[in-house]
Parts: sequence; structure tokens; C-alpha cells
Amino acid sequence: MKKQILTTLLLMLISSKCLAQDGAIIGYIKDSLFHPLVCFADGRLTAAPDTNKSMIPSWVKNVFHATDLRFNLSDPVKYINYYGVDTTGYYGKVAPSTPDESGNYYANLETPLKYLELQNREQIIFSFYQFFSEDKWGRHFIPKKLLDQTIDEISKQSNVVVHYITDLDSDSKYELWISYKVLYGKSGNMIYGQTGKTGWDSISNQCFMCD
Repeated sequence: MKKQILTTLLLMLISSKCLAQDGAIIGYIKDSLFHPLVCFADGRLTAAPDTNKSMIPSWVKNVFHATDLRFNLSDPVKYINYYGVDTTGYYGKVAPSTPDESGNYYANLETPLKYLELQNREQIIFSFYQFFSEDKWGRHFIPKKLLDQTIDEISKQSNVVVHYITDLDSDSKYELWISYKVLYGKSGNMIYGQTGKTGWDSISNQCFMCD
């Protein structure tokens, strides 16, 4: 009982932070559905709680590119058995429907977020691929033998694609915005944050209806 109360209070705290004046809900569009991935407030990213209905904004735009195009979202829709486990959450329907845009990111932000075009971009991405090849889950995507290839070849052969590099809180530690594919063509999106020269932590990871 105590654990349930503490979990509820934590979700309320995260949600109130996400919905602060400078807060935004960032997610991706897949099959004309908007899936919240992270909350962005005070320059920081935190995972968006699945169970909070208020995580669904009324509209979203592209996070990293200036555009006037808004996608309006319907009222939140409840899903069941997300990831094949017994849990529930919410997504928003895009109205009108739009083609699959799962490789991009969308949010209720008027001004696009800045991503970095770094000289050491290849080293940063390779650092993540190296870390991921040693991760219990990631090694299924990136076997060690792939690390002998260029990052473009690793990306192509593993289907783990780093789309953007950011440093939203200006702490010289980077965030990677990534999409990936699993068997049968199912695609997912994840965001990892750098914890050191070679360390990375998962901020959020979703693959809707993946096994």
C-alpha cells in the first residue's frame, strides 16, 4: 500500500513538473498515433509516465525543425497490454491521420529545439554503439563484430539510427535521439543520455506493440 502511494506521489510530482509553464511533452508519431516519450522542463528530460492522461497535448509540431505545420490530437485514447505486458496507458490520435513519421520527434513546442552538429559527432555515436554492444539488450542489435565498421555501416546493418545529438541542459553531456527496428519491421524510439566518456543511460524507450 505504501509503495502504491509513493508511486502515485512520484507520478504526480513528475507530471506537475512536465506541465510547468516551460514544459513540453515530446513523443513520436507511429501509425497516426502520438506516443509521449519524455517531458521537457527546465532544460531537462524525464520519462513521461504512461499512466497519466494529461501527458497528451492538444497539438504537436516537429521538435527539431522550424515549421508551421501542426498535428492536432484527439482526446487521449487508452491502450492495454503495451509491450505485451499487463499495463495501461494513453496515446493521442492524429487528426487528420498522417503517414508514418516514427523516425521523427514531435512536441507542443512553438520554437524548435537546437541539435548539435559536432566535429566529434562520429566519436560520440561510436561511443554509444560500443556501449550498446555490451548492453544486455543492445547486443542483440549490435554484435561486437559490427564495431569494425563505420558508424554509417553500423547504423545501416543494425537499424539503430542516431537522428540527433543535443545538450539541452548545457552540461557538456549529450542526449541521443534514436530510432530502431526489431523483427517483423516493428520500429521503436529511444533517448539515451551520456553519463561519462563511455557511459550512457536510457531516458526513455518505446516500441509500440513490440514483443
